[in-house]
Amino acid sequence: MTFRTRTKPSCNATTFGVDRQDGAFSWRFVSPLYVAATLNPINSSLIATALVPIAHALNVPVGQTAILVSALYLASAIAQPAAGKVAEQFGPRRVLFAGILLVLLGGIIGGVAHDIPVAAVARVLIGIGTSAGRKGQRC
Repeated sequence: MTFRTRTKPSCNATTFGVDRQDGAFSWRFVSPLYVAATLNPINSSLIATALVPIAHALNVPVGQTAILVSALYLASAIAQPAAGKVAEQFGPRRVLFAGILLVLLGGIIGGVAHDIPVAAVARVLIGIGTSAGRKGQRC
């Protein structure tokens, strides 16, 4: 029996290495997907609890730190469909790896940020990076 994940006739399940006889995915295939899919919720939870300390550290009102949450969600909403298209052209593994690097870069920039605009840029990079980890293919 062949395990097929077709939704359209134009989508070939064997393109992404899912044509297996036993119907199961190996842990090497599934583990990075689970880790990547949890990045955005973890980031959202961390930033929600850290808005007040961030405001105090940057000497800004707490209301101005809301841009950090908005930047992540807006970048994520815009980048997710684009990541799916890029994954079709260059392969999902490369897009996932690029997304992980963007999250790392955003984390480093956010860690050394001394004002809200730089922290917002870091959050945009994290939003784009976490979008690459979600299933955004058009198939």
